[in-house]
Amino acid sequence: MNSKSINHTLRFAENFCIKNGVNFTKKRQDIFRMMLDEDQALSAYEIADKLRNKYQLSVPIMSIYRILDFLVQQNLVHKITSINKYISCAHITCKCGHAMPRFIVCIKCLKVKELNSNDSIKKELQVDLDSIDFKLMSQQVELSGLCKPCSK
Repeated sequence: MNSKSINHTLRFAENFCIKNGVNFTKKRQDIFRMMLDEDQALSAYEIADKLRNKYQLSVPIMSIYRILDFLVQQNLVHKITSINKYISCAHITCKCGHAMPRFIVCIKCLKVKELNSNDSIKKELQVDLDSIDFKLMSQQVELSGLCKPCSK
């Protein structure tokens, strides 16, 4: 993401947090900015290393986990459970809303792409879950496979 897009997204996130009555602290902004600047999902330890090496910021790992939890709760970042990494939401500033996200995860290079599910997919899944009395706790789908470069 270019710096203009990153600044726009940061302003949007800050206004979003203000509207929701939560504090978008400097450390939260720093970690979120760094994640927007990355093109891959990162673990908390990778985030700590990048903050230290690229931005000369030292943040304790427990603080990073707390900040990531906050960013996930605000729908600014997603946790990719299958690989225990985090990625900034690809749809933060768009007007499409936060439909059920689908994450495509390459099992070789661990690159992640985010796609939105349309309402018909979400409704069909809900009908199936209702038919077996199953309560969904997470409304994101992770699909694993190989990206084109890795499949060669």
